[in-house]
Amino acid sequence: MQLLSDCPASSVPTGEELMAAPQLSALAILDAALLIAADALFSAHPELLRPKEPKPRQDQPTEVWLADYAIAQATMLRDTLLRYRHALDPNRDPSSDTRQDQDEEF
Repeated sequence: MQLLSDCPASSVPTGEELMAAPQLSALAILDAALLIAADALFSAHPELLRPKEPKPRQDQPTEVWLADYAIAQATMLRDTLLRYRHALDPNRDPSSDTRQDQDEEF
């Protein structure tokens, strides 16, 4: 599994961006917290970094598959945060917007 810190991170919002969208400050903190949490879980469970054959969950210690699941969820949340920040960008190309999740229920 890839370290989240190897994935593109949302940058720290500029003062101009915060004036237009103050919520970006909280989202930047959340993004950083997700990176730190995932790296801590990888440190606690280095076996998650090794290539592996899929194992049934019942064959893994509970804390290992839960750590793996938490990292997967953090990765998806970071992607969502990045898409949200992109949606707030006044210079974005609206034709590049995707609605991949429009049929998903939250």
